[in-house]
Amino acid sequence: MPPFNWFFRPILVVLSEGGSMLTRDFREKLVAMSGLTRAELAERIPSGQFTVFESRTGWARTYLHKAGYIERVSRGMYRISDAGRKALAAYPDEITITDLCKEPVFKAWHTRKPVNDPVPITMIDETGVETIAESLARLEVEMRTLVVDDLRELLASMTPNRFEWLVEQLVILLVYVASES
Repeated sequence: MPPFNWFFRPILVVLSEGGSMLTRDFREKLVAMSGLTRAELAERIPSGQFTVFESRTGWARTYLHKAGYIERVSRGMYRISDAGRKALAAYPDEITITDLCKEPVFKAWHTRKPVNDPVPITMIDETGVETIAESLARLEVEMRTLVVDDLRELLASMTPNRFEWLVEQLVILLVYVASES
């Protein structure tokens, strides 16, 4: 199974040929392009929630979206952007994370530097150095923000059936937890 960044260029190629496309549709075309075996396509990530192929193409799609190379038309539907077409022309062999980092919007997302530091200046002691507790508090806020952003992106890309399944699982879990207390 190729790493997720191997899928950058193939996703752009597929979208450049097909206009707006649902994730599941461009994944079908990627399967044909990749030459992956049935066993490779059936392999699941450790949690069992997705196949490795779904996970890697999902991350590749997210990276391309964050770089501005693809645009979300509607829930689960994407199309190549002008920047994506330029990337296809500029990188005829492969597109790497280093190439994506040339896009300022992607670099800001990828390096995960928040625009506004959520920790007030008063939390920095008189030496100008954060204490461990202050660093942990700041990092917790940053991590929560990143998790929320990633979760929103994941939920927006789910098919209606997958989203419904997730909601059912959450309801089951909440009922179970409530019955335990």
